[in-house]
Amino acid sequence: RERMLLRIFAGDEHAILSAPSPHKEAMIPLVISGGLGLPLDTDIILRWRLLGHFASVLVSAPQSSLLMTLQQIALQPQELMRDGPAYFPGMDEDIRNRVMKALLERGENIWKFKSHWYKCTCGYSFFIGECGRPMEQAKCPGCGLQIGGRDHNKTRDTTEDDETDRSPAGYMLPIAEKDEKHVSFREIPASSARAIRLLLHSAMFLGIISSSKSLM
Repeated sequence: RERMLLRIFAGDEHAILSAPSPHKEAMIPLVISGGLGLPLDTDIILRWRLLGHFASVLVSAPQSSLLMTLQQIALQPQELMRDGPAYFPGMDEDIRNRVMKALLERGENIWKFKSHWYKCTCGYSFFIGECGRPMEQAKCPGCGLQIGGRDHNKTRDTTEDDETDRSPAGYMLPIAEKDEKHVSFREIPASSARAIRLLLHSAMFLGIISSSKSLM
């Protein structure tokens, strides 16, 4: 697999042109000889070179490298789901963490180290600010029961929610046209976040190539 991957980026297009559908269609952008009548511009050639260099880096990465996760995505994607859903670098964090950060950035009086998330018996989750104890009641949007509470006492249909990290597993980004223009997650600056996702998507594209039946 590794050798064939490097052959493709060395200009050997035979494996691509002989691949069955839909593998062939996915890899056609890697054919840059010009023989297929495809438009060749600087952006296409630069993307091709970037993927080629990235493939060589992943193939040669040692076991102790931080690139091992991306290497597995590129060279052994079928292994990712063997033990259940995998967590990919560059994905969004638990939405509740983002809500908390947004409130703190607005200057809201949110007591740290307190439980702030609650849920109704129907499963609807909600947030209580300041000290984190209920002071008001309201109808649950999910089922209509009374949630919240008064004087720090919860209603019978309100329970404290588990606040363990619920970051989603697997790939869960929207299509590029609907993705956020300003990306940031887990306190990572936008430029670094974009770079991480570029590496992830490059590794995933290499995974399509390395998993093609024509390369087996």
